[in-house]
This record gives sequence, structure tokens and C-alpha cells, in this order.
Amino acid sequence: MTTEADPQVGQWYEHLDKGQTFEVVALDEGAASVQIQYFDGDLDQLGVEEWYDLNLTSAAEPEDWTGPVEVEHDDLGYAASTEMDEDAWREPLRAAHRRVRDLNREQFGEDPADEWGEGKPEEEPWDGED
Repeated sequence: MTTEADPQVGQWYEHLDKGQTFEVVALDEGAASVQIQYFDGDLDQLGVEEWYDLNLTSAAEPEDWTGPVEVEHDDLGYAASTEMDEDAWREPLRAAHRRVRDLNREQFGEDPADEWGEGKPEEEPWDGED
């Protein structure tokens, strides 16, 4: 399938056959060419006839802007290490469990000794008959 869309500078497209995204960065009407830049920064030039033979669709601009730019990981402001010990991983769950337990106590008057958070069953008085 070929494209019918005219190339537009600044528009992102996806090459459906290759799965690559690229942006049209320039049009040269004199040379009848379209200059594109792939997400990884590579530049390519296509003839206008070649453009219309491609299987393309419009695409959203990638969220990750670092593709065509040489950026060091440290320059992005991310933490250098994501190592966490076991307690650090479990603490958010412990805090959530405490909040749920406290809410249950407030709303339902559950016994704090109830380990399963299910409350105690309500029992009807026994008449002494079987």
C-alpha cells in the first residue's frame, strides 16, 4: 500500500513495513526530495516519487526526546542506582496495610487482633435447642 499523504515538515510518520518512526525535517522542491530524520538521529533523503511509494501512516511524536541527541545518563538527573534492599521494597506495602487496618477500625470497629481483616462474625444468641 502506498501513501497518499503529502510530506509535511515537522510531522512524524511510521514506516509500516519497517516499524520505524521518523520526522520530515526538510522539503527541497528544486531537487524534488524529502529529508527525514529517524528517531535515533539518522538522516535520510528520499525522492518525492519514492516518498509516495512508501507504506506510511501519521505517528505521534515520541515521548522520549533523547533518541537523536547524545545525552549521558547522568545528565538526565536520574538516580545513579536503583538498588533497594528488601525492607525498602516492602515499606510502601506495610504503610498501605496500616492505612487499611486503621480505616477498617474506624468504619467497622474491627478488632485489632483480627489478623485477616475480616472482622468477627456476628452470632445469634443460642436458645439451647438443637
